[in-house]
Amino acid sequence: GKVVVLAFYPRAFTPGCTAEMRTFADQYAELFGEDVVVVGISADSLETQQRFAASLGLPFRLLSDRDQKVAKLYGSADREGYNRRTVYVIDRQGRVTYADLRFRALEPASYRDLDRAVDAARAGR
Repeated sequence: GKVVVLAFYPRAFTPGCTAEMRTFADQYAELFGEDVVVVGISADSLETQQRFAASLGLPFRLLSDRDQKVAKLYGSADREGYNRRTVYVIDRQGRVTYADLRFRALEPASYRDLDRAVDAARAGR
C-alpha cells in the first residue's frame, strides 16, 4: 500500500554508487518522505551492504541480490555480474509507474525527475 522506489546500483563503496546513496540519504525527506519505501539493490554480499549502509548512515534498506534474480526481473543485470544503475517507482497498486534505465548519480536532473515520479505515484497518476 505504499509507493516503492527500487534503486539498482553496481557496487558498494564505488564513487558513483556512494554519491547516489548519499544523495538519497541527504535528500531523503524531500525526495521520498515517510510514506515511501526506498530499497537499494546490488549484487554485493550482505556483509558489504551492511558496512556500506552503516558508513553512509542510510535511512533505508540495502538488499543483497547476489545471483541477480531481482535485477534480472527488472532488466537491471549486466553480463558481468553487476547491476546497471536503474531506478523504478512502483505505485500503491504495485504498478511500475516510472523507470529510469540510465539513472545518472551525478546529475541533479535525474533526482528532479525521480522526485516528480514519486510525487506522481503518490497522487495516483
